[in-house]
Amino acid sequence: GRLDGACAHIPTFNDEERRFFRLALARAWGMRAFQQTSTSLFGSAASPGCVCTFRTCKSYYRLENECAELLMLAPAVKALEGFNTREWAARYSSDKVTWPVSGASARAPVRLIGSREEHLAQVRALIEGATTSICVVAGYAHVESPDHSEIILKLLPAAARRGVRVRVLFDALPFKGQHNAATQWGMLAPLLPAQKNRTVVAEYLTELRNEVESCPEGTFRVAFFEARCAEAGYLVKSHVKLFAADGRLAIIGGSNMIPTVMAGKNDCDCLVGGTAASDLSTFFSAMWLEQTGETLPAALPSSTPLPCEQNIVWHDTSAPFATGSSRPSILGDDPILAASVALIDSATEEVCLCYGFSGLMAPLVYALSRASARGVRVRVLLNSHFSCDLRPPMRDLAAGARALLLAAPTAEVYLTGPRQPGDVREEEVGTTQGSH
Repeated sequence: GRLDGACAHIPTFNDEERRFFRLALARAWGMRAFQQTSTSLFGSAASPGCVCTFRTCKSYYRLENECAELLMLAPAVKALEGFNTREWAARYSSDKVTWPVSGASARAPVRLIGSREEHLAQVRALIEGATTSICVVAGYAHVESPDHSEIILKLLPAAARRGVRVRVLFDALPFKGQHNAATQWGMLAPLLPAQKNRTVVAEYLTELRNEVESCPEGTFRVAFFEARCAEAGYLVKSHVKLFAADGRLAIIGGSNMIPTVMAGKNDCDCLVGGTAASDLSTFFSAMWLEQTGETLPAALPSSTPLPCEQNIVWHDTSAPFATGSSRPSILGDDPILAASVALIDSATEEVCLCYGFSGLMAPLVYALSRASARGVRVRVLLNSHFSCDLRPPMRDLAAGARALLLAAPTAEVYLTGPRQPGDVREEEVGTTQGSH
């Protein structure tokens, strides 16, 4: 991610990654073809592979993106061979973790964002009202979204041209996959499915660099997060989502810059102000320095309120908070997981956990089973392969749900069903929606 200009080089696969990707794609494509053939001949898939390969991952283009994710997942799984799960989970026992928020914690105003429309309006207001700085971190760039393109290619450049310092940090891995899908097939691309998607990506990447470089020097810079586990060498993904303006307001949560149309209001995002917003801006400066080598000025809140501040209705004007970050390694040190376990261990009546994807990790299973054993109601909502945006971790998700139900039979575990009719065959819906 080191900057050699206003926009870092678009990340691309190296030779080893390209070979891995093509092998993974060939396997996935073969599995999908076999499943489709067996279904048409025998009425059901005879393959032991995941049925979602062709039922909910319908497009070949999407299959390419899934295989790009395996560049991160497969080496990490290999590194975990022989990993002592019990020893790792023991680090998160109830006597070794602490919930970091207390009555003595710093306080700040907070508002839960209630819809995609509200989120878009808040982002636009932050950009249009900023006078000193805008900081953005996102895991993905939804390049096919007109709203995303408007923000990145129009609104942020406009802010930079009026003198606002704009810094955007994307995760490199999704860009590698998108760039590869847009460029790897050369003259064969027009013959492949989703050519429109490939063209959109290629045009976006070109326009992004052009817009960034057309802004006054030093005002608009874009970089890409790249890191590896120091002990095992596998790729580490940035899952940070942050949009901050002037050190006065910041949006954090589950959405990459803005919610997708499919996510709607199902992501959990919040708007914060005061010390929380300035702390998040400081966190961004440290992350940006690590990735680019550029030192940003101290993230002091601007003395000038943003115009939108007077219209914000805060849900809590003095919520206690604690800042923290997590970059787990093969050693398993994870402050966010530790805080989550401590919060579950403090529950006396009910625990509600909404989990995006991947599996319920052993420390969470143990903590939830402890809560259930002491009479706390435990309710867990998980994605399924009908709604998850990542298909590869589905086996982990099912294993984690099963482990929880074995450890805590009274826990209530719900899986999401299809987003819309036609996602799956009708006879599968009854065994998935409200599965419990």
